[in-house]
Amino acid sequence: MSSPKPSEDAEKVVQIDLSSYGHTGTGYKPTGDDYIFPEPDNFLKSLSRAFNKQLSIDSRLKEDFNQTYHGAQVEFTALPTGYTVTKKIRDTNRQDYEIHGHFSGIGSFDSAPQFLKHAVGIMRLHLVDWLELREEHLTKPDGLECECVLCKRKTAEQAWIQKKVDREAKGASVGVVFEDKADKNTDGL
Repeated sequence: MSSPKPSEDAEKVVQIDLSSYGHTGTGYKPTGDDYIFPEPDNFLKSLSRAFNKQLSIDSRLKEDFNQTYHGAQVEFTALPTGYTVTKKIRDTNRQDYEIHGHFSGIGSFDSAPQFLKHAVGIMRLHLVDWLELREEHLTKPDGLECECVLCKRKTAEQAWIQKKVDREAKGASVGVVFEDKADKNTDGL
């Protein structure tokens, strides 16, 4: 069912279907009696409000998207493929949103503003083709450096590897210092 066409003097609205951006989540759906699976409509409204608010105050977001949407309000109509909105029941009076499906598999988003950073990352990746690969999009080979908490968080394996690399680098730099001192001591003999 499509929404009615707004009148000429009504505020412009651009509808965005995030499932059309070619980004696929894992399709993970948590199990257990403490999860319910609502339709994503209310979450998408929250996501739309968060995006429109951010678009009005974030200069980088304005630069990337204002020309595309020409000052219109954005309304998200669907999640990216493979993402699921859940409500986790914490107690009898409280239910928290969780958005599952991030490819890292290391957690879930717990609010529309938190998920928004990932949605914007997906949208920026989609823009790369026609942005002529400006410098800010060249930070990674695919043109995307997502700012969301899950893309920035390291998995346990990644953290372990980083610690190992850091230890080896520290050991190598200590070895260089000792070698320099040893070389100086033999020069004077």
